[in-house]
Formats: sequence, structure tokens, C-alpha cells
Amino acid sequence: MGHAPRFWSKAASWQSYLLTPIAYFFRGLTMFREKCSRPYKCSIPVMCVGNAVMGGAGKTPATIAVARMLKEKGYNVVCLSRGYKGTLKGPLQVDPIQHTYDQVGDEPLLLATILPTWIAKNRVQGLRALEKLNPDMIICDDGLQNPTFHKDFTVLIVDGSQKFGNKKIFPAGPLRAPLSSTFSKSNCVILVNPKVTSFLPKTQLNIFTARLMPLPGVSPLQDKSYIAFCGIGSPRKFIHTLKETGYDVVKSVTFPDHYSYTDTDLKNLVSLANAYKCELITTTKDYVRLPRGHQQVHVLPINMHISEEFLPYLLSNLKLRWNMK
Repeated sequence: MGHAPRFWSKAASWQSYLLTPIAYFFRGLTMFREKCSRPYKCSIPVMCVGNAVMGGAGKTPATIAVARMLKEKGYNVVCLSRGYKGTLKGPLQVDPIQHTYDQVGDEPLLLATILPTWIAKNRVQGLRALEKLNPDMIICDDGLQNPTFHKDFTVLIVDGSQKFGNKKIFPAGPLRAPLSSTFSKSNCVILVNPKVTSFLPKTQLNIFTARLMPLPGVSPLQDKSYIAFCGIGSPRKFIHTLKETGYDVVKSVTFPDHYSYTDTDLKNLVSLANAYKCELITTTKDYVRLPRGHQQVHVLPINMHISEEFLPYLLSNLKLRWNMK
């Protein structure tokens, strides 16, 4: 997917109006698929971390944060991803040293540095492969709208700054499905960087807050300016975080979401930085998509900090084997 269309953020637009019939058509196909599917029930507890919009909500940082919480408690956790834009179908375990973005996708490469991560275009085949490993829990990165497998617990990630745009279904808007359907399939909400909560639909779900923050000690080089570039769902959040952290960003360059950088792209960026006498900086997600062998790009590493009440709630509602003893 490229840049999100501007009309997605407008309450009313002629583009959205024209695309609404297509949105309803695709929604009808999705509902038909849901009715015809018989969800596979995995013998291992499955938690799904999903979002309501087409990218940019903070799903992958949330997955990493939850995985770290559970690992600190001693749980053996593995992750299953679709491997978006990767050429390999799987099921297979991701090796961040051996595999490339083109093979497995950027998100699995990041996740594999934190916990054992598998990719599978067919989620059911992936779950069956992971059952043989007998972990305590499987975290599915995305898949909330996938009806082919049963979720024991679903966490909905909502970006407090991005919200839900015009609240219309793709392609008329950024929603993957109607909000009523998405919330009904979720067990709780993690609201990232909240400013207000009034935009949320009325719900009985527990809402936990979270913040995306740079790692402790991360700061700009002294007397240096930066050109920031990224190809993510919400570039403005990255630029805003850089400036909040003290980086002097003199120019920003954006690419389509999940963009696969070429040697030419990197050379052009380096030339631009040299012309401005600046350093280059990008996100960890973009960094894994750069051609290998480069040494001229800085990275802004971030962590998601989820409110302390979330983990006890998760463990009390998800029947892990340790919980049942």
C-alpha cells in the first residue's frame, strides 16, 4: 500500500462517495467468507494483535511490547505473521541474519530479533506447525479480520492521533471493517498516544493506554541536523517523535508504506544529506528494508510502554497452562 489518500481523513469527499459502492461490495465478500469459514481451533492459546485501520496504528511495537512482558514472566511465546510483501510462503521460522525483507517482510524481521517468529501465508498451516513446538502461547501479528482461525484473546490497537479517519471502509476510507464488527471481535483496546478518548465508539471493552517512546539514552548527535526519511503508515508520527526527542529535522522524505529501497534510493538520499550537510535518520522498520552494507543511516529505536494494568488483565482472561495450575 502507498501513502494513505488525503480524503480518508475528511468527513465527506467526492472520492469517498464514489468509492463507497466498492467498499460495500468488498464488505459483502468478507461477510460471505466469514459465514463460510470454519475457524481452526489451535491446541495452544492464540492471542491476536490487530488494528481497525490500514496500517500505522502501532501494531508491531505493541506485539513486541506484549511479547516482552510475557517473556519476563517466564512464558515461552512464539509469534506468527503473514509475512506481508515477502516472497516466501512458509510455514518457516524467520532468521534475521539469513532472511531478507523481500523474502519474509519487514515486520517479521523486527519481531524475530525479540522472539521466535514464523511466517505463513496460510495462517492455519502456520498454527499447525507451531503446535508441534508446544509453546505456552502464540501471538499473531495482525489477523483480526481473518476468519480462518480461532482467537482466544484479541487486542485492538488504536492510534489516538490517527483515530479512524472518515470512519469508512476501504477503499472509501481507512477502516478494514465496520467499527462495530471490529470492536465486537476484540477483548480489549490499547489506545496509543491518547489525547482524547471521545472519538472511540461506546464500548464495554477495557481500554488501556500506551505510549511510543524512544529508548532511554537515545539522543541526537551534538551540533548535527538531520534529514528524516521513512516508508510507514503514519510518517507524521515519526517526524513528530524525532522533533520531540530533540532532533533538528531540516527536511523529511516519505516513501510508500513497506517500500523496498534500492541502491539508487540510498545513493539519492546520501547525496541529499551531503547537499544539506546533514545526517540521515529513519525508523527501525525502514532500516531492515535498506540495501545491506550501508553505514550512513541512523535509526530511531522506539519502545511501546503499555499501562501496568494490561498484563494482569491479559493473564486473568487468557487461560495459559501456568494459569490453570
